[in-house]
Amino acid sequence: MVGGLLFIIPGLVSLIGFFRRDSEGRGVMLYPLVAAGSILFGVILLIWPDLFKEAMIYILVGMLMLAAATQSYSLWRIHRSGVRLSGLYHLVPALELAAGLYVILAKNEAIVPGLPVIIVGSGFILYALLEFWTVYLVRKSNIGSDNTVVQREN
Repeated sequence: MVGGLLFIIPGLVSLIGFFRRDSEGRGVMLYPLVAAGSILFGVILLIWPDLFKEAMIYILVGMLMLAAATQSYSLWRIHRSGVRLSGLYHLVPALELAAGLYVILAKNEAIVPGLPVIIVGSGFILYALLEFWTVYLVRKSNIGSDNTVVQREN
């Protein structure tokens, strides 16, 4: 509830400040649009706080699933370039996709109230750790190779 008020108050101040200016000083600005969006977002937070939480979870799950698909593709490309990777590397993006599908399809929060948030957060941490490890392996495999940079002539 306080979060909604924290969005409504600056929106109102910005909107009032915009309309108190003279017409020459206004010009074409985004202040009224941003202020109206802030007020609308604050009202939504006041009236339906669970809607915001649920929408945020779905947005994060979508980002996690997109990141897992991208990670799977990049691992495939790295493998095709000659870097030797274990089959377990492809298990992590599959687990991230499975976690995202679980959060979307399983609507039972009665067991643990914050379970979707925990699952999504763990998925992002797992994603970051695998990305760091992949960068390390790729750089390690390129140490012995010829890393010349070809510059384009203008």
